Amino acid sequence: MNIKKGFVFAIDTNEYSGNFEREMCAYLTGCIGECEVGEEYVDITITPIFSKVIQECPDDNGCYRPCEAIVNESGVCHSVGIFFSVKPTDEQIEIMKKRSFEFNQEMINKSSYNSGSKIEILGFRLLEIINNIKSHKI
Repeated sequence: MNIKKGFVFAIDTNEYSGNFEREMCAYLTGCIGECEVGEEYVDITITPIFSKVIQECPDDNGCYRPCEAIVNESGVCHSVGIFFSVKPTDEQIEIMKKRSFEFNQEMINKSSYNSGSKIEILGFRLLEIINNIKSHKI
């Protein structure tokens, strides 16, 4: 993870998250990175709720984006990590939780990738990044 300081809201799923992390972040927060992947999932009514607190970090190729596929507590890359410069509010967390349960249907509606796939939400974590990661279940 390239985030140096801040918070990561992690959504644990049943599938490899590298196939959908940017789309999920766009749907949950209305924010996308430099690559603009997930633009079709942005809801401009929620973008202002998140735009000032989302943190963009470079990926391995130097492209700045607000999220990353991350490992879950079992060490498998089945989680989406959304980067925040400050701790997300309870309202922001509730919006992301609610929308995460709607995401699979949104993927089916907008993408051929998800045909036959069922992304299930298994849980949520809030990670604080200082010099190490401290995980907090929410």
